[in-house]
Amino acid sequence: MIINCPCCQARIPLEAALEDAAARELFGVLAGLPAEAVRPLVVYLGLFRGGSRALAWERALRLSREVLALHEDPLMLAKGLSETVRAIRDKQAAGDGRAMRNHNYLTAVLGTLGSDTAPARAVRDGATTAAGDQGQPRAGSRTASALRELEEMKHGR
Repeated sequence: MIINCPCCQARIPLEAALEDAAARELFGVLAGLPAEAVRPLVVYLGLFRGGSRALAWERALRLSREVLALHEDPLMLAKGLSETVRAIRDKQAAGDGRAMRNHNYLTAVLGTLGSDTAPARAVRDGATTAAGDQGQPRAGSRTASALRELEEMKHGR
């Protein structure tokens, strides 16, 4: 089965993509999510891709597993992913075109959403921490400052 990329119009046999074990596993992960969470996750994964390189299947799978471990509720996670993508794209439009390296920003955004469901685990600086930490950024961190500014802008202050 030949599929066309909607972005670049490249043609690829779907069977070729499924030859890679990590690609098959990633498709399985995506298929297990609610439809409302799939697109935000895929778009978020794209933020980890450098401007001149594709994202390897293995890395996309690893990143998606890390993201899904951040929160138990996939719909709340989708909301956090969407807000993160919006904020990072705004930064990129302002001239900061660097690819993301970790999930610190997403973790901080999830901490501000105030859901009834606590995050399952948080990933900070490449290490997994217990849920009691809740993935909150350090009070003096740049991420915390940026989130406070975003919240103030959101509320018109």
